[in-house]
Amino acid sequence: MTRWLAGLALVALMGCSQEAEDKSPDDKPTAAATQAEEDVLPEDATPDAAQKYLTSLTNPRQAGPYAPRDDCVAEPGALEFREKLATAVLTQDTDALAALSAKDIKLDFGGGGGIAELRKRLAAKDQFLWKALANLIPLGCDMNTEGGLTLPWYFAQDIPVDDPYVSMIVRGVDVPLLDAPKADAKVLARLSWDVVELQSDPGVFAEVKAGGKKGYVAAGKLRALIDYRLLADKQSDGWKITALVAGD
Repeated sequence: MTRWLAGLALVALMGCSQEAEDKSPDDKPTAAATQAEEDVLPEDATPDAAQKYLTSLTNPRQAGPYAPRDDCVAEPGALEFREKLATAVLTQDTDALAALSAKDIKLDFGGGGGIAELRKRLAAKDQFLWKALANLIPLGCDMNTEGGLTLPWYFAQDIPVDDPYVSMIVRGVDVPLLDAPKADAKVLARLSWDVVELQSDPGVFAEVKAGGKKGYVAAGKLRALIDYRLLADKQSDGWKITALVAGD
């Protein structure tokens, strides 16, 4: 599959969990923004809710090689920063998110960035960036080689893949790999936070290759390896988001 076709496949996956209105090439990253995973949109914003939201996939730790982990908890100020981030997303508080962001925050690989552009994207009718953040935040955190924070945890790991554009994280434990694209098909294997390779344009189900087996996985259980990630660095006024990007 060429990179161009891979990009089309991932855009198709993005449509599995999002409304189609108001989408344009200028508004969305193409090859990696696969919000195919099931939306994670908590209903309240109490401090306790924010903490539960932040740790919902890391505590207790789930099975699987790339299951979310929190390896940032011991870094001074990092937990407080992420709790504020979680609260901002729970309440969709643009001002709070802007306050947590560096003035030159990077938003794509085409030169888009800055607080004004962040506010513009957060205000989009389809809430695309809010949904991306909602899905991203529970996926753990790791310290990167520059001493900053990387969310999700798996993005800071060395994951051996041939082509990141068709590599997907199976989001969940014991997710069935099926022999046909239907829910009652024969189960070939169970996958837990594994990496699989997309084989064709997905619909409700996506054809994937998992190890030596080919089969189908519910598209809502897949997340692109190079989907949205958030990077943060400690600055003079505390931890700040320096990048919120998708793609490669």
